[in-house]
Amino acid sequence: MLPVDIVHRTQDHTLVITWEDSSTSEYPVAYLRGWCPCAECQGHSNIIKYRPAPRDTSLIEVWEVGAYAIGLRFSDGHDKGIFRWTWLRDIRHEAVPTGPKTSRFVAGHYVADEDLH
Repeated sequence: MLPVDIVHRTQDHTLVITWEDSSTSEYPVAYLRGWCPCAECQGHSNIIKYRPAPRDTSLIEVWEVGAYAIGLRFSDGHDKGIFRWTWLRDIRHEAVPTGPKTSRFVAGHYVADEDLH
């Protein structure tokens, strides 16, 4: 699934992506920063953890990475993450389980904290 439009709403620090199936996903910028997939943030394992960012985190720059992703530079200067379209689809609030994802992905599958016990 590819995006057909990407809008950075600076007034509420939100990135809005409209997908080719006409669905729309809204990503608070702090949420995206918390899910940065880079090795500096996540290490080198098959577990990707949500790392909360300050609510006032903003985007300084958005750029294309080939035809498969975007790069984001956040207000804290961080810009190492490559946000693949598939990754953005996985962390969107509309993906199962619906709502914000604030735990971890293990081997590509979301695992809520309550499922870890």
